[in-house]
Amino acid sequence: MTGKMKMPEERLQQLLMKQVDGEISDSERRELEDYLADHPEVRRELSIYSTIKKETAEMKEYLMPEMAWEDFWKSSYNKIERSLGWIFLSIGMILLWGFSGYEMIREFFGADMPFAVRWGIISLWTGGGILLLSVIRERLAVRKHDKYRKVQR
Repeated sequence: MTGKMKMPEERLQQLLMKQVDGEISDSERRELEDYLADHPEVRRELSIYSTIKKETAEMKEYLMPEMAWEDFWKSSYNKIERSLGWIFLSIGMILLWGFSGYEMIREFFGADMPFAVRWGIISLWTGGGILLLSVIRERLAVRKHDKYRKVQR
């Protein structure tokens, strides 16, 4: 071929990815080779993509296999460790929220504000609390009947 042929960027990327993934047909391979003959910079790009594909495929050998992860999460030590972490986090949050709530209520009732504002704030917090408890209760009830709960990814 003489002169540099043009190819839409989207089509070029599609052909490059098919080549890297080994999913390219013979006609597409010829089309890509014709284009690469006139565009050495694209050939370098294809080489980079192929190297990345090779390196990431080799990395999978070093990663922990799925069965090892399943065993890791099933072990008693990991369950206890995770549970203790959540317990201490929850205790800390409850203490801090309780103290800040106490201080907020103390300041709220000590402040000089109009009756409507005071009861508006009380209604807002009460309604929000009731809705939050309702959503939590609903999620707990639905959780018992969730058909996907025991599905492992």
